[in-house]
Amino acid sequence: MIQEQCEITRFQAADFDGIVAIDARTSGREKRAFWRDFFSRNAANPNTMCLVAKADSEVIGYLVGEIRAYEFGQEPSGWVLSLGVVPEKGRRGCGRSLLEEFGKWVKENGIQKIRTMVTHEQTVLHRFFRSTGFGAGPYTQLEQELS
Repeated sequence: MIQEQCEITRFQAADFDGIVAIDARTSGREKRAFWRDFFSRNAANPNTMCLVAKADSEVIGYLVGEIRAYEFGQEPSGWVLSLGVVPEKGRRGCGRSLLEEFGKWVKENGIQKIRTMVTHEQTVLHRFFRSTGFGAGPYTQLEQELS
């Protein structure tokens, strides 16, 4: 892994287009309206954190997470909701730096655990999370197709 010099900062409005572009590249879908709605709903939420990784003032990665308790009596934990890095900048340490900074914030809030979910198709993201110490959690996600 080549260590990329990237600066981790909190999200600013000027970072919006960079996040939308990275998400579109990594997910295959442009979701500008989703992100606009997300940031407008969560801008003042103290339990939500959005971090960006920048190199030469360009947004090359982002992490959106929050602290919350889910159903089933689960204790509060940090949740990584979305993480993306410009593909050409992958495997250089910026994603890891984003996750470490998020982990610091979660710990500062008295929380000892971070969770996330990835699809089976997200093999690169799955390997990344495994390489940073994530493992299987106590829950299995189930779904039902409605006809």
